[in-house]
Amino acid sequence: MRKNLPDKEFFIGKPLPGGMGHYVIDEYINSGGNAHMFRAYSSALNHYMACKIIPKANLPVNKLGQDAWFIEPQKANSLTNPMVVKCSHHLLWKDNTHGIDCFVLCYEYVKGKNLAEYIKDNKNEISIAFVLDFLKSILALLHEM
Repeated sequence: MRKNLPDKEFFIGKPLPGGMGHYVIDEYINSGGNAHMFRAYSSALNHYMACKIIPKANLPVNKLGQDAWFIEPQKANSLTNPMVVKCSHHLLWKDNTHGIDCFVLCYEYVKGKNLAEYIKDNKNEISIAFVLDFLKSILALLHEM
């Protein structure tokens, strides 16, 4: 379900809005049901960030009309487990000419593969030790949550 997602090509090469213009989106990473994920780079800081761009139309609100979706970055930031990537900025990206009305959540960029990609690329190398380490890490995170 990829409803309301704007054309991902629109964002490539564009600076982030809201005082974050020194970061320029340089790579598309993936899309989910409600958002696109990109990488942005600041040459001034020599730093990458991951940017989750979510159309406002895809964001849930609670019964009081409050932004229920904002719990995601708040909960991530409240955890101390080193596996959790913290949200550092939230921005509004609005461009009426191109029909863009989105929120941007910025996270520390972690280079590497996600678990599904890792398993796909290393099917024959998944050992019991790997599974045990993975389960210990996940259980520690779940315990904190």
